[in-house]
Amino acid sequence: MSYQPPFDGNWTTEYARLAHQDQRPLPMQLAVWSMYAGAAINALSIILDIGTVRGRIESILTTESATPLTPSQLHTAEAYTVGILILSGVVGASLWLWMASKNKAGRRWARVLSTVFFAIFTVGLLAAIPQPVATVDKVLPVAGWLVGLSAIVLLWQRESSNFYDVQSQRY
Repeated sequence: MSYQPPFDGNWTTEYARLAHQDQRPLPMQLAVWSMYAGAAINALSIILDIGTVRGRIESILTTESATPLTPSQLHTAEAYTVGILILSGVVGASLWLWMASKNKAGRRWARVLSTVFFAIFTVGLLAAIPQPVATVDKVLPVAGWLVGLSAIVLLWQRESSNFYDVQSQRY
């Protein structure tokens, strides 16, 4: 029994075909970079929020609490809030990076899931914008939303759809 190569015998044309399949179009590359930027904005936002935790807790307590907290209670509230912020930051940045990775690999479901995440982010942002906080505290969430919007628009471009079609044939 003889071995039959899985191609026409011309290494250069087969290599060119495989290399062409692996190249992501510009909209896909920009979408992935937008997702990386979204992860960075998310991380920066959480770091800035952690830096202002004590002031925010004291501000809330002075307006809503009739009795001041003891230093121990204040420390506990800070620790709890920082823990929640760190957890939400890790989850948020991980989702951005996960979607970047899977979209970069050409997984169709990742494009749909990215769109769902963006819709959830949009609803959350619409709920947060009217809140009585400083305008500076709204800049990074809006920047993250704009980065997400650009990623979604780029993911649904025709060139990106063609890339997903080619990649879906591989798995």
